[in-house]
Formats: sequence, C-alpha cells, structure tokens
Amino acid sequence: MELLAIGFFIALAAAVGLVFLYTILSAKMQRVVKAILKMMESFPDVMIVLILQLTVIHIYRLTGFEITNLYALGDERVYVIPLVSLTVIPAIMIYKMMILSLDEEFEEMYVEYARAKGIGMRTILFKHMFRNIFFNILNHGKTILLFMLSTLFVVEGLSNINGFMMFIINDAIIEPGILILWALMLFIPFYIIFTISELYIAKTTGVFTS
Repeated sequence: MELLAIGFFIALAAAVGLVFLYTILSAKMQRVVKAILKMMESFPDVMIVLILQLTVIHIYRLTGFEITNLYALGDERVYVIPLVSLTVIPAIMIYKMMILSLDEEFEEMYVEYARAKGIGMRTILFKHMFRNIFFNILNHGKTILLFMLSTLFVVEGLSNINGFMMFIINDAIIEPGILILWALMLFIPFYIIFTISELYIAKTTGVFTS
C-alpha cells in the first residue's frame, strides 16, 4: 500500500517534470523522445525489475559499493529498487499521454492567442495547458493504478517483500472478511483522491470527467 501510493505520485511528478523538458526540445528531438517512449513502454515489468537488480549486483562486483539492498530479509525494508521498478512504466504511460495531450493543446487557438499577447510559454503551460492535460490523465488514472497493482505483485515477489499483494495471496485469500477489509483500505483512499480531483476539475473547467 505504501509503495503503491508513493510510486503513483513519483510517477506523476516525474512525468510532469519530463513534460516541461519536452516543451523546450526541438521538433526533431521530440520525435526521438516519442520513439524511445514507444520502445520503453513495451518492456515487461519483470524485465525492468531484473535489469535493475542485475545492475546493482554488477556495480557491487566491480566496485564493492552496494547501492541499495535488493531483497527484504526479515523485518528489513527495501525501497529503492521496488519504487523505481514500480514507477518506470507508469511514468512512461503518463508521460506519453501528457505529450499527446500537449500536442493537441498546442493546436488550440487560445495558445496562439496567449503567445500573440506576449504571455510566456511557461505561464501558458502551467496556468492553462496543464489543467486541460490533467483532465485527460485523470480519465486514465484508474487504469494506471490497476496496472501498478499488477506490477506491485511482481515487485514484492522478486524483492521478497511481505507487502500488500503478498498478504492477499498468502493470507487474506483464505479469509474473505480480511480480504474485503484490505481491498477497502486500498481503494477508498484512491477513490477519495480521484473524486476530489474530478470535483476540482469540474469546478475550474466546467467539465465533468465521468
């Protein structure tokens, strides 16, 4: 649960930062970025976890420096590899959706009008365009969350983390009451977040997301 929440917001923050960098790239470099995203999006989550783990092991063998723990032993907690593994693909998905939305927004008349009035691109981007872009991201937020849940299962298994998904598989599945309680603990916080976000968008844009 903790990894899922932190991972979701890290993915969102990373995508927003990368989108801002995308806006200052040349048209040629933007095409290169899109091609790289298309390739990376096809990577299976298992491969990402294994590549990260093998990279840490290889660096340790070469230098003797342990970047981070790979596996949780006993009550020990590991964060770096699981969080990176959990956020890479969702961040790419969000980034790609934001880029597509951004390209559509650039064709809107209000952008040309604002630039003609001398308003800076940063102001247009953060004050107007991002609001419309987040409207699209919110529509896909639940799908991204479900994808992260499946990735969480892989991450917990490969990192030996006795977390949310492992608890459901090993313990809660035989106790329906506990399973329902844990499901509610997972979905209610995200439901509240999505509902508040939808209400905010409806208030500021006059458009409902669902």
